Amino acid sequence: MRMNFNRIMKAKIIVFLVVCSSAFLLMSLGFFLGKSDSGSAKIEIVWEWLAQLGSILSGAATIIASYIAYLALSSWKSQTKGTSTLNRLLKNQENIAILCAELIERTVSVMGSEKEELYNLAKTVEDNFSILSRQISPNNEILKMKQLIFMPKIRIRDYGVLWQEEKDQLLNLEKQLNEYIKNT
Repeated sequence: MRMNFNRIMKAKIIVFLVVCSSAFLLMSLGFFLGKSDSGSAKIEIVWEWLAQLGSILSGAATIIASYIAYLALSSWKSQTKGTSTLNRLLKNQENIAILCAELIERTVSVMGSEKEELYNLAKTVEDNFSILSRQISPNNEILKMKQLIFMPKIRIRDYGVLWQEEKDQLLNLEKQLNEYIKNT
């Protein structure tokens, strides 16, 4: 907090100094032009010089503005990527919790639309892990979690119920994902 305050104060001082020096230079120019006796010859030379200086300064301002825009875009892209990654992780956490709640204690098969919904939920989790494995580097933990959802997804699609091995995988997946989110 203190560092941001110092930065703001430093920026305000720099802006103030630039404004004051610009005002001083303009007043000096006006004084010089008003005091000269030879009139239009000196004024033409000064205006030509000011036009050339203005062209140089506008080119420099364009380059600086482009650099600032590049920094802002890079920052925005990084922030958006981080937000997208976090949202996918949290959505997977929610979906896995639903799968655990629906399938861990179940000993009979799920049928019909409920089976299709749970399969789609497991498929969404796997798809999100695929996307996350490309976004997050290194992605070994994400790839391991993706492998843990594969067989439960197939069992849900084929039988509508998980066997004990897949139930253990699903519980392990939930535990690993919770730890990963907590450490991230």
